[in-house]
Amino acid sequence: MSHFQDINLDAKHLAIDKPTKKLLQFMWKHYQLSKLVNQGNNFVIYEEFFDDACKSFIIFIFIVWTIMFLKAFNVIRLCTKIYIKIFISSQIFS
Repeated sequence: MSHFQDINLDAKHLAIDKPTKKLLQFMWKHYQLSKLVNQGNNFVIYEEFFDDACKSFIIFIFIVWTIMFLKAFNVIRLCTKIYIKIFISSQIFS
């Protein structure tokens, strides 16, 4: 059971101001967090902070790419239909 379960928060999402050595050891022992990302100020976040965001971003990019591919496919299909109609009508009138 997590200490942050009451407020629906994971320890990896915390930004810690000037963490002590004891706090860093606690975070490792209880949450297996050790890969620090130092900020320009005194705050520290963990690499795992970005895990969910990266996964969401990758899914978002995949969805956008799929939509663009399907739109391009529809344009090609539409152009093919127009080309076929023009070709058939040119064959009829020649």
